[in-house]
Amino acid sequence: MSTHTTALPPRNPAQTLLARGLVVAAWVGALAGAVLGVVALADHGGSGHRAATGPVRLHQRVTTSFGTMSVDYVVKLVGAPNPMGLSDAPGQLPIQFGVTLTNLAKRPLRYSARMFEMPRIASGGVDPGRLVGGRMPAYSQHRFTLRYSVADAATLPRFVFHDPGRRAPVVVGLGSSRGLGTLDVLNHHFSAGFAG
Repeated sequence: MSTHTTALPPRNPAQTLLARGLVVAAWVGALAGAVLGVVALADHGGSGHRAATGPVRLHQRVTTSFGTMSVDYVVKLVGAPNPMGLSDAPGQLPIQFGVTLTNLAKRPLRYSARMFEMPRIASGGVDPGRLVGGRMPAYSQHRFTLRYSVADAATLPRFVFHDPGRRAPVVVGLGSSRGLGTLDVLNHHFSAGFAG
């Protein structure tokens, strides 16, 4: 029985060091990505989230007992008299805004219109969209559309969200009524407003 032997090419110390350095760099990058992922998933108090105390602003995510909540936009409804059945009489301002709930719980979230409150409203309500049965599935996100006719004042009224797992409500300042974007209810054309 004979064995064949072949000589290995001579090692180049610079190439070996470079190869080892690339492997170490790849592992360091993977470890850093894993750490950032864990921090992002566990973060409940920073980077855009806020504890559910005191007034919060538009576009600000708030930590809730089931996940997060945010008010994403506010627009003035235009295009028809009494758009979407809301009064546009003198002194009244028909508005629409979106509230996104993210259910990070392991069980469905039962929602009701009582979770959403507009103090001193003239008329309006909550449109749950395509959700059926009064439940949001576990690990899901859904945007509720709220439409109200409010007093036409410089500042919009505050929106109040009642977290079913907490006693204190979340109060959201909807901002100024001046410079609001518009949503034409006839052709669904959106026009951006200005901050003011």
